[in-house]
Amino acid sequence: FGCSDTAQKEITIHPQPTDSFTVESVCLGDSIELTNLSSSSDGSITNYWNVGTGFAPGDSIKTHLFNQIGTYTIHHKSVSKFGCADSSSQQASIFYVDEPSIAHTGNCVNELILFNATDAEPDSIVSYLWVIATDTIRTPTTSYQFGAPGTYTVSLQTTTNNGCTSDTTSVITID
Repeated sequence: FGCSDTAQKEITIHPQPTDSFTVESVCLGDSIELTNLSSSSDGSITNYWNVGTGFAPGDSIKTHLFNQIGTYTIHHKSVSKFGCADSSSQQASIFYVDEPSIAHTGNCVNELILFNATDAEPDSIVSYLWVIATDTIRTPTTSYQFGAPGTYTVSLQTTTNNGCTSDTTSVITID
């Protein structure tokens, strides 16, 4: 009957963190490095990373090794000490690494021996670097003449259009 009451309670609205991270694409066999750049005006945040296996808490810097070439979506979530959250996603590519083999014809002293790089994906190779004896050659195929019998190591480094390098060596005997 005409009774009234008023209640007041002060509440604090906490800001949402701003989620951000960096990731770079890498060559197969290398780990990606994820670096958290998130911030919160309310202090510390907890990081949660998802590299395809579900969210899990982690450090500000995380590494992960993917075992196959392809493009992967990486997810990150930042949660403030008050439970406010923000998330973001980025893609990382894992690039092909060529695995060349060395083929050669002949094995006689003073004979012109042809060396050929056999590549699994030759269209992706942008540079070749042969090291034969003390010479360096930068072509997919080359020839070389050994002036003395012996055992020689021939090295080949290939680089793909994504900057992935691969090294291989072959030991040949010249009679």
